[in-house]
Amino acid sequence: MIKISELVQKKQEKQSKKTTTFGNNEYTDEEIRVSLRLREDKIKQKISFFKRISSIPTNFEQFNFENAVVDSKQEQEVKAKLEYYCDNFKKAKNMGIGLCLVGKIGTGKTFYSLCVMNRLIEKRYKIYRTSLNSIFQRMRDTINKESKETIEEIFKNLTEADLIILDDVGVEYMTSWGKAQLFDIFNFFYEKNKCIVMTTSLEQEKFKEFMQVNDDNPILDRFSQRIKTLKFTWKSKRKEIGEKIFKEFWNEI
Repeated sequence: MIKISELVQKKQEKQSKKTTTFGNNEYTDEEIRVSLRLREDKIKQKISFFKRISSIPTNFEQFNFENAVVDSKQEQEVKAKLEYYCDNFKKAKNMGIGLCLVGKIGTGKTFYSLCVMNRLIEKRYKIYRTSLNSIFQRMRDTINKESKETIEEIFKNLTEADLIILDDVGVEYMTSWGKAQLFDIFNFFYEKNKCIVMTTSLEQEKFKEFMQVNDDNPILDRFSQRIKTLKFTWKSKRKEIGEKIFKEFWNEI
């Protein structure tokens, strides 16, 4: 008499041998499950890798759209556009569509860029948040003979990331070497159809001047059709938030 456990085992073996055809190849259900699991593990590892090399604050997880304190109609409109971008990122990624968050210091550009990062990580995208200064420093470090990193590895990171967030563009002191690297980096973004989100405190004309490598190669013009500018026109919140935290602390006495 056949035991129930043996029947269950035979049924499981039979199910695992069911096949699905992809192209000219046949795969068992078990092979497909293993393949999908390995793929998911690889994605998780890459997401963790980019979080590790990114410039993010210690309380990174708190930066999300749900925690945003919106004080004006203009800010509500910007927030809605950022959430729309995240919700439709698959399409944006295929088209190479990016954003430029422009506004004075303290208006929340960094906060909202981190909200975008958190939301897209939730959607299983690989996000690399950095700055031009950080990229420049990585490039300089490769000159050191003891460096284990190469220029090729830096651009590999930029290639593999689904979205690159460049924080505080325009604060860099640009030498002729820096201008050359600026052109190479943004030309790379353009040719690879990369999605980028930039934040800057520079006014429009100053930003254009910063991005101008020379008279013949205006980098910004190459991206003008792919980058949506969102203006943070409201007053700075930084002082107000700082005062609130200060009062909350001392009111506990």
